[in-house]
Amino acid sequence: MSTPTETHDRTNEAVDGASLVHLARLAIAGNQADIATYIRRQAHRLRARAPHTSQALTELTEGAAPPPSPLRSTT
Repeated sequence: MSTPTETHDRTNEAVDGASLVHLARLAIAGNQADIATYIRRQAHRLRARAPHTSQALTELTEGAAPPPSPLRSTT
């Protein structure tokens, strides 16, 4: 079975520096649920202009924890 990075078509997609820095910030903080949620959000935003990247990001997050429910209280 191939991984998303192995099947991802390399294209001339521009990198959004602000999004990359924010992802790095989340990764350093170490909360996996926040990281997965952010990646899902970016995948959704990239669907129209970078479909290959969007698909690869979606595949990467498929095994991650589900996004937290906004209806659940953290207290």
